[in-house]
Order: sequence, then C-alpha cells, then structure tokens
Amino acid sequence: MHPQVGLVKELVQSIFKHQQFSCAILVCKNPKLISLLCCEFAKTKLSSPYPAGTNLYYPIDGTNKYSKVKIQETTEIGGDIWYKFALRRGNNPICEQFNRLDDFDKKAKLARDQEGTDWIDRNNVVVDNIQMHSGTFFPTIISQFRNFEEAIYEEIEGSMLKSLLGIDSLVDLKSAIRFTSESKVDLEHDKNRVWINTVPDRIDNNNIVLLSAAHSRFVEFKSEIESLFIRTESAEVLQFEELPQNLKSIVEITAGTNPLSIWRVR
Repeated sequence: MHPQVGLVKELVQSIFKHQQFSCAILVCKNPKLISLLCCEFAKTKLSSPYPAGTNLYYPIDGTNKYSKVKIQETTEIGGDIWYKFALRRGNNPICEQFNRLDDFDKKAKLARDQEGTDWIDRNNVVVDNIQMHSGTFFPTIISQFRNFEEAIYEEIEGSMLKSLLGIDSLVDLKSAIRFTSESKVDLEHDKNRVWINTVPDRIDNNNIVLLSAAHSRFVEFKSEIESLFIRTESAEVLQFEELPQNLKSIVEITAGTNPLSIWRVR
C-alpha cells in the first residue's frame, strides 16, 4: 500500500471509527482526492435487519403511494424475526405495526433521509417521488462541489476511486456524499467531517482537515490553526511518541511530504 494511502487509512480508523483523537490536520497535494479516499475508508453499510430508528418507505395497499415508517425494534415471534415499526395514516395518531422481516424487506425501500426526527409526521409520497438511500454512509465533506471529476477517476491500489466508492458519475457522487459549507455544518448529524482548505471555527466530534500548501490562503491557515488551538478548551497536540504504533510507523515515512498535526480534546 502506498504510504500516503496507508496514512489516510490509519487516520480514518483512529478518528472516525475509533474516536481516539478529535482532529487531524494534514498538508497534502490534492485535498479533493484525499477527501474521497477518507470517505472510502470511513464508509459504513446499513442493511437488513435494520436497527431501531431506521427510516423507510412502505407501500400503501391498492395505491401508488408509500407511507413513511420508522423501525421501532426487531423481535422473534414463533421462530421468525419480525419488525415493529411506527407510521401515521393521514391525520390519525401514530400507530405501530408488526411485519415479518422477510415480507417487510421485499416491499420496503430505504429512505435517503436517515436524520429527520419528524419522518413519520410527513405526508405520504407517490412512488415516482421516492428518494432512496444506497445503504452506504460516508463522512460529510466541507467543500464546494466542483472540480471533483478528475479525483473520481484516479486509480488507488489498482482500482478506480469511483468504483471503490460505488458510484459511476459526479451525479452519483453528489447523491452519495453530503457536501456542505462551513456555515451549514450540522453539529448533531455531521459527526464525521472532512474539511478541504478550510480551518473549522471549532472542534466538535471527529474532524480531518486537508490543506494544500499551494493554496493562496495557506499562510492564513497557519494563523487560523493557532487561533483554533488557543480557543479550544482542553485541546492538546499529540507528540510523535504519543501516537499508536501503527500510526507512528506510517507517520515516520510520510512526515517529509505530508506534515501532520493530531489533536485530542479532553
């Protein structure tokens, strides 16, 4: 594995998957490419049996409409696995239904919106307006959605990046990964964040910041990082000796080409 690819993989594992650190600031030549690589290593799958809280569409018999339902729990009845799910019929109170898992999975469609707490309060939807989710979840990228076309066609360890991400085009990329601006970051739902040539105002949850030394604001980035550290209570920058051995080994190789700072907020 290429050292830079190995470094990104270790950072994703340490920050997004194991929450060992709060933030990594990495200087790299191509932040857009590295951001998508972060997404590839951090992706998670949602599949049946769906956990409590999953939002889905479920068909209304005799119509071309679907109800919006939310899984409450799975339970075993008579040797079979059943879902208990909540839904609302028109203006009626929220009700609960049971359905055998196999039967439910044949009819239900996973909703793109997995964050909406008012999901079952919304109107039914006709089949042509359903917005489905692929079942794969990625970190949020804080960046404008442009100039990513070259990145998705890059080859990583023998495979094209778009194939690794499970997409065919830029349209698929925009549908699969949430791109947003710094002012629109959702602190509650955007738990794992990749920042491109932007220094966050604050550190919440899990962050990887990717900065290009060729960027016109690179000198300003350094000042912004210093200010961020000063105003972040209980922040500490880890020394090389404090890193886990697997991360330490790869940092030793890449430090000359990819300067890195890793922070922990206690």
